[in-house]
Amino acid sequence: PPPPKALNSGTEEPAPSSGLLDLSEPSAQRRVQLPAAARPSTPTPRYVWRVALRALSNLRLAIAELAVIAGLSACGTLVDQGQSPAYYVEHYPLGQVWLPWPIILPLQLDHIYSAPYFLGLLGLLGASLTACTTTTQWPQARVAQRWRFKPGVEALRALPAVTEMEGHSVRSVGQLLRDRGYQVFVEGARQAGAAGGAPTASGPPSSEPRALYAFKGLAGKLGPIGVHASMLAVLAGVSLGAVGRWEGVVMMPEGAASPVRELLHPASPFAWEAAAHAADLKFDAFQIDYRDDGSIRQFVTSITVLEEGVPVARQTVSVNQPLRYKGLTAYQTDWALAAVRVSALPLSDAALGPQTGTALSRTPPDEAGVSEGQGKPVPNTPRQPVQLSLPMAQLAGESPESKLFGTFLPLSTLGLPAEDGALGSNPRGISLLARDLQTVVLYDGKGAFVGVRRPGSNLPITVEGVELRIGAITPSSGMQLKIDPGVPLVYAGFLGLCITVVVSYLSHSQLWGVATEDGSVLLGGRTNRALQAFADEVVALGGKQEEEDPEVAAGEQDRSSSWY
Repeated sequence: PPPPKALNSGTEEPAPSSGLLDLSEPSAQRRVQLPAAARPSTPTPRYVWRVALRALSNLRLAIAELAVIAGLSACGTLVDQGQSPAYYVEHYPLGQVWLPWPIILPLQLDHIYSAPYFLGLLGLLGASLTACTTTTQWPQARVAQRWRFKPGVEALRALPAVTEMEGHSVRSVGQLLRDRGYQVFVEGARQAGAAGGAPTASGPPSSEPRALYAFKGLAGKLGPIGVHASMLAVLAGVSLGAVGRWEGVVMMPEGAASPVRELLHPASPFAWEAAAHAADLKFDAFQIDYRDDGSIRQFVTSITVLEEGVPVARQTVSVNQPLRYKGLTAYQTDWALAAVRVSALPLSDAALGPQTGTALSRTPPDEAGVSEGQGKPVPNTPRQPVQLSLPMAQLAGESPESKLFGTFLPLSTLGLPAEDGALGSNPRGISLLARDLQTVVLYDGKGAFVGVRRPGSNLPITVEGVELRIGAITPSSGMQLKIDPGVPLVYAGFLGLCITVVVSYLSHSQLWGVATEDGSVLLGGRTNRALQAFADEVVALGGKQEEEDPEVAAGEQDRSSSWY
C-alpha cells in the first residue's frame, strides 16, 4: 500500500519532484529560513557557525577589509621598512613629515607586512572569501550545472527575454542554438511508465520533442570561484612569506666569500631554513659600466655559488637581473669603495733612521689589510716604497652619481715627523678622495689640491715630500639577500587572478523553449551579464527561418531526448 500522506498545514500537496532544481528561482529564495519558533533558545554550535558564515560572507565587510589592507600596504610603501629606531627618529622627525616616528614605531609601520594586526587582517579577508565561496558562489555554480524544462508557456513568459519563433520546431530551434555555441537538451514525449516528467534516455519517441533547455557560458559562473581561490593563494603566500622569510643586506668587498647562513636573519621565530642556507657566496668581481659623459649606467657583480667548496653556479648580477638559487634571491642594490692601494716613498731625509742614516722601510704588508705598513722600521740601504692598503669611508651622497669616498694617509705612518716635530702627535698627512673607480684626487696636509691620478696608472705624484703611486681600488658590492617561501604562491595567485577575472566577465545565459498549440516555439531566457545584448540575441532568434539539418532530421527517429 502507498505510504500515508503527510499533512501540509492546509496547503495543497506539493507536486512530485523530479530531483532537479527549478532554475527560475534565485538561489537566495531557495534558502530555507527557520521560523522564529524553530530557532534554538540556546545557540548551538551549528547555529553559531551558520550565523558567522553569513556575517563573514557580507560583501561590505570584505570591501572594508580590502580597503584597510590597501591603506596599510600604501603606508608600507611610503615608509622605509626594517630600519633601526634611530633611523626613523632621524629621517621622520616630529613636525616635519606627515608620518613622524612617534606614529611609525608604536603602530609597527616600520615592519608593517609582518605586524600581527596586518596578518590578522589578511586572515580575516581570507575567511570572508572562503565564506562567500562556500555559501554563495559554489552553490550558484552547482545550480547552474543542473537543468530542467519549464513546465509551460506561462513560466516562459515570466522570463526577462521572450520571443516566439513561428514556423519552427523544437528540434530546429535547438539546432539554431547549437550553432550559436549553446549546449542544448531537448525533451521527447514520455514513454509509458515514465515518472516525474523526466526525459527518457532510450526507447522510440511517440511524437516531436515538446521542450528544450540550452545554456552557454558556464565558465562565467565558475570564474568568481577562481577569483576567490586566486586571492586566497596570494594571501597565503604573503602570510607564509611574513613568517617564513629570511633576509639580509650585506656590503661585501671584491674577492670575499661568506656562508649564506651568516648573511641572513629570520623574519620570525617560525622561519625554517631552506636548501640555500648550506651554500656559500663568493663575490668574484665588481664592475661599473659608464656612459660616454662619465655617468654611471650600470653596476654589476660576478658571483659564484659554492657548496662544500665546489662551484655549482656562476652569474653576473645587476640591478634588474638578480641571482636565483634554490629559493635564494640576491639583488644588486648598492656599491661602495672599500680600499685603495698606494705605493709611498718618502723623499726627504726626515724619514732616515736617526742612528744609521738609512731610509726607513717596512716589513712586507699584510694582505688582509688594515694593518698594512705598520711593521717595525728596519734599516735598508736602498730606499724602498711602502705598500699600503688604505680603507675608504663614504663621506657623502646616497645616489650613485653623488657618492664620495675618502681616506687619509698619516705621514707618521711613513716615519715622517708631525707638524711640531714629535712623532705620532698632531697627525698630518695626505687626503685621497674618489667618486668612482676611475679617478683619485689628492690633497696635501693643508687641504690644497695637488693632482688627479687614475687608479692603476702607476704614475708618480709628489705630496708632502712623499712620492705616491695609486694602485687599484677595491670595490664593495651591496646585495640584498632574501629567501621567501611565499613567492611561488603569490606569483601563481596573481596569474590565476588575471585569468579568472577575464573568465568572470563571460555571460552565463540560459534559454528554455516550449512548443505551442499553434505550431510555433516560445523561447525565453535570462543571463547574468550584458542583459540588453542577450535580449537582442533572443529577439534576433525569433526572426530566423527554419533550416532543417539533415543529420538532425535523420536522428529524430531514434532519440526521445538528446544533448547536443
